[in-house]
Amino acid sequence: MSSSCSELVFRSARAEDAESIRLLYLELTNDQSVQVLPERINLIEKDQSNFLFVVESDSKVMGSCLITFCLDPMYGQQDYAVLENIVVGADCQGKGVGKYLMGKVEAFCFSKDCTKLMFLSSAKREDAHKFFYSVGFRGDIKKGFVKYRSDVLRSADSRCFFE
Repeated sequence: MSSSCSELVFRSARAEDAESIRLLYLELTNDQSVQVLPERINLIEKDQSNFLFVVESDSKVMGSCLITFCLDPMYGQQDYAVLENIVVGADCQGKGVGKYLMGKVEAFCFSKDCTKLMFLSSAKREDAHKFFYSVGFRGDIKKGFVKYRSDVLRSADSRCFFE
């Protein structure tokens, strides 16, 4: 693939993309338990608040991003967007695919009048952070926090919520 974005296509994911997306997620997380189910993609496609997109070229899925629109009481009717699983295949990085993907994601979110786009990125992914800065995202305004399900279930303080 050349570095030209004219060959790239941004589109909604389809059930038949499940395996390609799973392989991208494996690159992102190295978590062998990752499952991308075609029926889950179908559910996302029908949901008015969630959107799973891919970037492809020559019918090859090269990148993906999940967008969730969240209701926000702070700014009237404006939502904000949470981005998740932003990934471009290693063999496609440095070729304009990520920039194309993020540009399309931004345009889509702002066409929905979002107040902001936000996401978490693994603290260890320094190259990804450089990329996110290069396309205008900032990591110096807010600090992200995360607590995984496994942490909640191990926490003695959290057990009272499940009784």
